[in-house]
Amino acid sequence: MRVSVGAALVLFALATLDANCTFSPRPANGVQKCSSGNPPQCPDGYSCVTGLCYQNGHLPSTGGAAGSTAGGGGSDGGDGGAGGTDAATCTPAVIVCGTGSGKRCGKVIDQCSGTIAECGACVAGESCGNGHVCSVACGLIGLPCCTGSACTDANSVCSNGSCVACGAANQVCCDNDTCSAAGATCSDLSAANAGKACLLACAVSVGTCTSGTDLDCTVLCGPGRIGIKTCTCASDAWKCPDCTFATGVDYSCFKLPASPAIVPLCDATTTPTIGDVCTAAPCSPCGSATGKGYVDALGIARSGYCVCTNGRWLCALVKEWPCPGNQGC
Repeated sequence: MRVSVGAALVLFALATLDANCTFSPRPANGVQKCSSGNPPQCPDGYSCVTGLCYQNGHLPSTGGAAGSTAGGGGSDGGDGGAGGTDAATCTPAVIVCGTGSGKRCGKVIDQCSGTIAECGACVAGESCGNGHVCSVACGLIGLPCCTGSACTDANSVCSNGSCVACGAANQVCCDNDTCSAAGATCSDLSAANAGKACLLACAVSVGTCTSGTDLDCTVLCGPGRIGIKTCTCASDAWKCPDCTFATGVDYSCFKLPASPAIVPLCDATTTPTIGDVCTAAPCSPCGSATGKGYVDALGIARSGYCVCTNGRWLCALVKEWPCPGNQGC
């Protein structure tokens, strides 16, 4: 094959360049930007500090380094490797602990020799997080919930953005509507509590008790047990207020006529027993405010009202009837 003289000269020049050409940039300190990789890269013999390339042994002394091309470090310059340079030629970066939000904390290691700076603890309400940086603590009772509405304390739950104790008597219910207090049930029927609360059932709510020993407890009341009353042991005797009902609930099914005196009897011949089967029209209150309105579970005739709901009589005393007097009636 014949090659022209010009082509031969070109090939010779390329071969010579290929054999002798090397790429070794030597930028001035703090001029060339680090690469955008992770970790950021610099030319051989250089380290990336605050986004710029500095020659090893001539690193700035205003903060931690982010790591070199060989041994990349943390982005805060705290826990990074020493990079691809001999430790004897590396100038340790000065670690500035700072103050206020974003302050460094704990034992922070410099870039080169591993010298430790003790930046101390964070202020109340903050914790020492990743990168030895103080941040707002979360997850503990009385502090904000962590990402995902999570709380880390035992028997705590996220309520309105804060971690609160849960499960004990008169506390909010824990996850899955559970209660840790013996005898307590999770209920949303209390007018005094927003949301659901763990209500301690009363074993006995009449007669004597021991003040300072017997805890407040709750009794379900009203038709279908849709209300509650909280009983307190005072002067060694149980004190139970009237039945209360949650706000924002539709009680129209229990609405009485304008004059309770004209409420019809539930049956012309038989007084209904609470819980028995019924065939009356739903949501049509009946009974008597002065006479025998219904028979309770103990077989005692009571003054009060009933409604036929889902084929069963729901009955309650006059003072435990939700309407009138409550929103939604």
